[in-house]
Amino acid sequence: MAVRNREELQKVIENGRLLTEKASEGDANGVKKLLENGMHPNAESYNRTLYYKHKNYWSPLHHAARNGYHDVVQLLVEYGGKL
Repeated sequence: MAVRNREELQKVIENGRLLTEKASEGDANGVKKLLENGMHPNAESYNRTLYYKHKNYWSPLHHAARNGYHDVVQLLVEYGGKL
């Protein structure tokens, strides 16, 4: 997803935060809604803001898998999510 300005970047980061939260909580419907609206399944911009110094990126897929939400893991993989 190409970001053209600061406002778009903030929206992408916020949506990444929401996707990560919903994946961590096992909210498959919330995850699917965000993905269907064009959110990248890896929430890369959000992860960069959190883990910039450590480069220890945790994608929404990591969070869903860690918490045992197999349906969310499958959904994220279907949309191109990677570990």
